[in-house]
Amino acid sequence: QFGVPAESILEFTRGVADLGVAVDGISTDNAAAMLAQIANATKTPQKEFRNLANILVDLGAKGTSSESMILELTQRLAGAGTVAGLSVPQIFGVAASMANLGINAEAGGTAMSKLMSEIDRAAAVGGASLKKFAAVSRTVDGMTLSGSEFAQLWKTKPVEALDAFVRGLGSTQVKSKGLTLVLDELGITEARMTNMLKLLASSQDGMTKRTLPPRS
Repeated sequence: QFGVPAESILEFTRGVADLGVAVDGISTDNAAAMLAQIANATKTPQKEFRNLANILVDLGAKGTSSESMILELTQRLAGAGTVAGLSVPQIFGVAASMANLGINAEAGGTAMSKLMSEIDRAAAVGGASLKKFAAVSRTVDGMTLSGSEFAQLWKTKPVEALDAFVRGLGSTQVKSKGLTLVLDELGITEARMTNMLKLLASSQDGMTKRTLPPRS
């Protein structure tokens, strides 16, 4: 029914069973469909369905959102996150960070996917857009990044680049200038994107604190 090959049926069934027991507010059928879509979008071997369930339940236990919210956001971020180079655990982690802030799955998923696509384009093309993203971003120790440094970070560790950008939006420098003005200078004016980024910028939790180890 969900495009699962015969040899993966057992693992798929176990993974869905784990979700059916652990996740509030979601039916087993819906969980199965969403897991299958995430696996297909991220090219995850279907024998690893149970691992996806374990990641989801672990993030749900660590945060304030429900597993069903995380799962829905992950489903919406899977395609863009994979293109950007995030691992499956990292996509789940970004989704959890957003869900913990109460960001709506439909609007937030679209907004974050668009943001990752815009950063990816800027890193590939360079120029003024890349310099603007880099100028806003801050490392964990508060250092700024050059355009080439930000592009390299995005290409090698995209979730850390995303974290640096969100951290920069919450910096005192941006606050003193005005977050709305900074986003406007970046060309980010769509309401869904600005609302999402304002919530993320106000969080002290960071994006990477809820992500698991990067893809090896």
